[in-house]
Amino acid sequence: MKPIIYILSFCLLLSSCYSYKHVDSNNHEFVVSKKYKIKTQEFDKIKGKIYSVNNDSIILMNKGIQTSIPVSKIEDVKQRKFSYLKTSGAIIYIGLAVYLASSWELSLGDGNIQSPN
Repeated sequence: MKPIIYILSFCLLLSSCYSYKHVDSNNHEFVVSKKYKIKTQEFDKIKGKIYSVNNDSIILMNKGIQTSIPVSKIEDVKQRKFSYLKTSGAIIYIGLAVYLASSWELSLGDGNIQSPN
């Protein structure tokens, strides 16, 4: 029973309340300091916050490194958004782990061992 609780706790750590949603790069106005995931025509996937936007390039900041991407090379753009489904899943994981932990404690008994005399 304890391994199940550990697995659920590990899944909770890996889950995120955010996900990336596809946006139309031609009609979308990029917002500075929002997180994006951009896929280029060379199949490079770059995540980061928008640092600045020009007519011909976008500059992303990821871990202190600035990356300039020409707008003509962008193939796919995804914007980071809050996910209610992932958040509710995380809450269910927590509730299930607490329930299993409490039922595990109740099933242990008082711990006394009697000898067969």
